[in-house]
Amino acid sequence: MGHGTKDYGNVYPKEVTYRLDDMAELAVRQKSIVNFDRLGEVLKLEDFEDGLAHVYTRGIDANNYVELNTVYAKNGGFSAKFILNNVLLDWTHLGLYSPLPDLSKFGFEMSFAKLTNVAWIDCNIYVADGVNETSFSVRYIVADKKLQYLNNADVYVDFATGVSLRQFLQQWHVCKIVVDAANNVYSKFILNDVVYSLRNIEGYTTTTAADIELSGNCYMWSGGTGAGSGYIDDLIITRNEP
Repeated sequence: MGHGTKDYGNVYPKEVTYRLDDMAELAVRQKSIVNFDRLGEVLKLEDFEDGLAHVYTRGIDANNYVELNTVYAKNGGFSAKFILNNVLLDWTHLGLYSPLPDLSKFGFEMSFAKLTNVAWIDCNIYVADGVNETSFSVRYIVADKKLQYLNNADVYVDFATGVSLRQFLQQWHVCKIVVDAANNVYSKFILNDVVYSLRNIEGYTTTTAADIELSGNCYMWSGGTGAGSGYIDDLIITRNEP
């Protein structure tokens, strides 16, 4: 007997209860963090509810690091807080790693909030096959309110200006980078309600002797005007994006 039908029936719906055929919608109603862009098949996700054990973190030195935060979160009770030193372009990195699956269109989604004295924030996908590593990266320049992508010459190139993001602890922003790993090109970048086409722009490829992996990464860079910080939450790696 299907949900939403009368006892021993399969045709007539109840007056106030109806069938729910969208499994993605059902998952969201059960508090899944995959609630923004639900395209692609989820490979790995991280909401920091079990701490930082599932991610890799590092900084340029001991004064730049990532800590578990229990005060602010997009979902649940935890997020990752980036701590930046008061030195211009000091950086901190957090990465979510996965074994490399068959090449397809991969996506990496993350949420961020309250960038304080942060010059840049990067959303990256790295694809390494044991021979080559290709980097796909989108950078938000906070003061200039613009977006850049990393091109095949390892240079960041502007593709959007006038991108104003409110910096408030309860205002989380969501971004997602999608790439065509089989052809080493970008596909698109999503930031909140705007979709930017980056179709067929080549990523930056270098040789690597050993690495075989897929990773989604966030970097924050210090603005050098005081102690810096920022929060990220709800990391999602996907494959088979449309």
